[in-house]
Amino acid sequence: MASATAPLKEVVTAAKRILMCRPTYFQLSYSINPWMDMRRGVNRPKAMEQWETLKRTLEDCGAQVEVMEADGAESYPDMVFSANAAVIKGNRAYLANFTHPERKGERYKIHFPKSCLRLIIHIHFDIANFCDATKRLL
Repeated sequence: MASATAPLKEVVTAAKRILMCRPTYFQLSYSINPWMDMRRGVNRPKAMEQWETLKRTLEDCGAQVEVMEADGAESYPDMVFSANAAVIKGNRAYLANFTHPERKGERYKIHFPKSCLRLIIHIHFDIANFCDATKRLL
C-alpha cells in the first residue's frame, strides 16, 4: 500500500528547497478567481494548523523549507500562495507580474533567501496563470 506522503516525496525530490509564507494575513477580502468564494470565510486558526502540518510533512519528506514571514504584508492576504510569486530555475527567480491590482504589490514584499539566488529576473506578462500545475511556462 502506498504511503499518503508518496506524492509529496516526489515533489521534495524535485524541489529540495521550498519557500512557504505563513497564512498570518490570509483572508477573503476580494474575489479574483473562481476558487475565491466570498460567501465562505477563512478559519485562521485552522489555516495556521494546516500550514504547520504541511510544513512539517514536507520537512519529514526531506525538504529544506524556507519560511518567509508576512511582515508588513497586511494588504496582501494571498502571499500565502508563494508558489505564484515566481518560477525558480537553478539560482534564478523569475518574478511574476500579477494581473490583478490586489496582488501586484506582493512582488515587492517577497524576500527570497539571498543564499539561494544569484539573480532575480522580473518577467512581464499581460496574462495571468502563465505557469500551470506542472511548473512549466505556458
